[in-house]
Amino acid sequence: MHNPHANYEEAVQAFKVYWANRSNPAGENAEARDIFGSDKTEKEQETDKNRPVDLGSTFKQFQHWKLCYKNLVKADGTLMTQDEIIEQSNKELKNR
Repeated sequence: MHNPHANYEEAVQAFKVYWANRSNPAGENAEARDIFGSDKTEKEQETDKNRPVDLGSTFKQFQHWKLCYKNLVKADGTLMTQDEIIEQSNKELKNR
């Protein structure tokens, strides 16, 4: 997420591969699941005991990053730089 030369689609695909065999702390639509455990099976509760504390927050952070940057992807898949974003914004303001 901090690499300015990262490819957006590759990052999203890597995220999906990483989470493919893991229990998501959020559903498919990134809505939070019950953190208190009333909906969890015994296996999920046992897994949660061994899960790092920040696991859920990193999942949500990536979902937020993905949402914020999806409209800033260039044709080659890389993300627009700050200068490109400002330039594009200025062009749009002039065209109003």
